[in-house]
Amino acid sequence: MKKISSFLTLSLLVTFFGLVGQGQAAFTDVKSSHTNYTAIDYVQNESIVSGYPDGSFKPDQTINRAEFTKIIINAQYGSGEINNCLEENLQGSWSYAFFPDVPRDAWFAKYICVAYQNGIIAGYPDGTFGPANNINFAEASKIIVNTFGYTVKTDPVWYKPFVQSLSDKKAIPPSIFELDAVLERGEMAEMIYRLLEEVTNLDSTKYENSVLVSPSADPNGDPLALDEVQYWGYQIQSIVEEGMVDKLVESNYDMLVLEPTRTDWSSNAKNFDSKGMVDRIKASKASDGIHRKLAIAYIDIGEAEDWRWYWKWNKNWPVGTEKPTSWPDYIISHDPDGWGGNYPVAYWDPQWKNITIYGKDLSSSPHGNYNSIIDEVIKSGFDGIYLDWVEGFENTEVMAQAKIDGVDPADEMIDFIQEMRDYAEERNPNFLIIQQNAASLQDGHPELFDVIDAIAQEAIWYDGDATDDWDDANGHDHINESSLVSYYLDHLDAYKKAEVPVFACEYALEFAEDAYDKSYEKDFVPLATRRSLGNLTTTPPDGLDDSAQKKTDNSVKTSDIWVPDQLMSWDWQLTKPINENVNVEVIDIDLFDHDAATVKRLHDAGKKVICYISAGSTEDWRPDKDAFPSSIIGKDYDGWPGEKWLDIRQIDKLAPIMRARMDLCASKGFDGLEPDNIQSHEENTGFAITAADQLAYNKWLANEAHERGLSIGLKNDSGQAEELVSYFDWALTEECYEDDWCDEMKPFADAGKAVFMTEYTERGTKIADFCPLAKSLGFNGLLKKLDLDDWGEACP
Repeated sequence: MKKISSFLTLSLLVTFFGLVGQGQAAFTDVKSSHTNYTAIDYVQNESIVSGYPDGSFKPDQTINRAEFTKIIINAQYGSGEINNCLEENLQGSWSYAFFPDVPRDAWFAKYICVAYQNGIIAGYPDGTFGPANNINFAEASKIIVNTFGYTVKTDPVWYKPFVQSLSDKKAIPPSIFELDAVLERGEMAEMIYRLLEEVTNLDSTKYENSVLVSPSADPNGDPLALDEVQYWGYQIQSIVEEGMVDKLVESNYDMLVLEPTRTDWSSNAKNFDSKGMVDRIKASKASDGIHRKLAIAYIDIGEAEDWRWYWKWNKNWPVGTEKPTSWPDYIISHDPDGWGGNYPVAYWDPQWKNITIYGKDLSSSPHGNYNSIIDEVIKSGFDGIYLDWVEGFENTEVMAQAKIDGVDPADEMIDFIQEMRDYAEERNPNFLIIQQNAASLQDGHPELFDVIDAIAQEAIWYDGDATDDWDDANGHDHINESSLVSYYLDHLDAYKKAEVPVFACEYALEFAEDAYDKSYEKDFVPLATRRSLGNLTTTPPDGLDDSAQKKTDNSVKTSDIWVPDQLMSWDWQLTKPINENVNVEVIDIDLFDHDAATVKRLHDAGKKVICYISAGSTEDWRPDKDAFPSSIIGKDYDGWPGEKWLDIRQIDKLAPIMRARMDLCASKGFDGLEPDNIQSHEENTGFAITAADQLAYNKWLANEAHERGLSIGLKNDSGQAEELVSYFDWALTEECYEDDWCDEMKPFADAGKAVFMTEYTERGTKIADFCPLAKSLGFNGLLKKLDLDDWGEACP
C-alpha cells in the first residue's frame, strides 16, 4: 500500500518550502544498470556535479586533480566561500594561485584556493599541484578525508591513515583494488555518496595489512559453486552487438565464459561497458533459480594480441619475414593456427608478466587508466579467468626460445599461473582459474591440480574450422580421429581423479546429442556449439531451457489454486480488529494480525481470504524482524517509520524468511497472497536493483506461492505487468487513476484476470471519478481510506 508515499512526501515539501522544482534530467550515458547509478544520481540531485554540456557524465572516464578538487570542494563548501576565496587570499596582482601551475584566472583556481586555505591539499614535493594529472586513489583518499574533516592518526606512510579512514567507513567501491589505481568519475561519485549519506551496507573494498582487499561478500547473493555447475556458455565474439548481453542475462546458464571486450581496441568495443555487463550477469540467476551466475573472463595468456589496449607497435609483420625491430623481445612468432594478430610469447619474460598480471610502469600504453589484463578483469567484476593458449608450453617456437633462455616451458607455465592466482586472490579470495586445453601439462606436474580450479577442453570428439563467421558450414561436426580422442580422455582422467572439474566444449550441431551423451558418460560438463563462439549455442543441453523456467513459470496452474473472478466483490482491511461482517466475497487482511480461527470464520461466512505481507521491506514491528541479515537491509522507506527496503537481488538470503511467511499463510488457511513493495527497482532503496532483478524476484515469489497452493496477486509494478501476467493470478493497484497508469494493468483484464483497483479519499478522489474508467477496463474498483479500515465504497 506504499505507492502513494511519494505523493504524501511531495505534499509535505510543498507545505514547508512552496513549489518543488523537478529534478535534473538523468545523465544520458548513465543507465540504471550501471554499478554507480545510485551514487551518480545522488551527486547530480545534490548539485555536486552537473556533467558535460552534451548531457553526459562519462562515469568510466578518468578524472584529473583539478576536476576532482572542484567536485569534492563543491560537496562540502558553500558557493560564497568558493567564489570569494581568491580575492580574500591573493594580494596584489599575483598571476598564480599558490602553485606555479595554477593560473589565477583558471576555472579551477578558486576550488584549489579553498582546498589550500583549509589545509586539504599541499601539492607535490616540487611545489606544483599538477591540475591536469589523473588522480589516483591514494591521492584522492587524502583530499576526501581532509575535506570532510575526519580525524586520522599520523603515519610515516602518508596515505595509510586516509585510506584506512575510508575503509572503516565502507566508502571504497569494490572496483578499486589498487592504491595507485587511477580514479574514475563514477567511483568518485560513489565515495562521496557513501560518505555524505553514511551508507555502510554496500559492498566495499577493505584496507587490511597495508593492502586493498576486494570484499568476499557478493551483493547479488552467493554464486553457484564451480563443482555444481551443470550448464555453461562460451562467447568471445559479437558481445557488443545489440541484444547480446540481454541474451546472456536471460539465459539459464550457471557459468558464462566471455570476452572482457573493453580491452579490445580494434573498434568501438573499447567503449563497451564490460563492468555493466558483468554486473547484470551476476545479478541474474543460475539454473537452480536461487544462486547467481558465474561470470568468467576469457584471456589469452600465451599470446600477445595486436588489438588489445597495451599494443603500441606497428601491426605489420608479414609471414616469412623477420620480426620488426620495434617489437618486444618476448614476442616469438606468428600464431601457428592462423589466427591473425596473435603472436606466441615467452610468457616467463617479466615484461609479459607485467602486462598480464602486475600492471606496473605501463605509462607508455595508449591509456593510463588501464592496468594489467588481470586488473582489468577484476575491475570489471569477473569471478575468474579462463586461460587460453596454456598449450604455448608445447609450441615448437616457444620451446626453442625456452631452451635459449635456459628455462623449462612447463615449469614456467605453472609458475606463471600460480603468480596469477597469488595476485588475484589478494584482491578477491574467491577468484577462479580455469585452464583451457593443454591437458598434458599435468604430466609429471601434479602440483598443477592445486593451481587451477578446473580445466576446459575443446573439441574432444568434434571440431570445426576456425572462423569468424557464426554461420560457416565448416565450423562444426568434424569428427576427430580415435587416437586424438583417446589422448584427450587419458589425460583428462587424471584431472577427474584429482577432483578437478572438467568442462567440455564440443563443436557440434548435427552431432550435438551424441557429444552431450559422451560427455555425460565421462562426468564432464558439456557444451556443444559452433567454432566461432560468436553467439550462445543453438544446441543447448537438455534441461537448460526449462531449468530455471520450471522454478518460475507458472502460467499453467494446478486446479486446486483459487483464482478470483474478475468482478467478485471485495474489501481490504489492514487494521485490527477487522469487520468480519462486511458483505463481500473476497477480503484481504494482514498475515500476522489474524489467526487461523479468524480465517475459518471468514470461510464459514462464504468469503475467500487473502493474506497481506511485505515482500520488499522489513518492518520493525513484525515478529520475524530479526531474521533479516543486515547485509540486505537498505534505506528507510520514506513516509513509513520503522520500515526499510530490502535487497531483493539476494533471493538466497530472503528465501528462508519469505518461505516461512508463505508457509504461515498457507497453514492458517488463506486462499491467496498479496506481496507488497515488489517494485523496488523504481524506488530509492540504497541498492542498484534493476528491472531484471525485480522480474526474477517476482517470478520467484509467484512460484513459491503456487507451490503452497496459494494464488498470488501482482501488487502495483505496472511496468512489468505484460511480462508477469502469466505468473500472477490477479492484480491489485493503488492510485492508478490519480497517477494515470491504470492502462498498464490492462494485460490482466485482457487475460480474464481480476484487477482489484484501489483509490484513496486523502487525495480528494470520489467514487464517481474513477468508476467509469474501472468499468471500461474491466477492473474491480474500490474507494478506501489510507489506513485501510473497514470503510469503503465499491464501484457499482
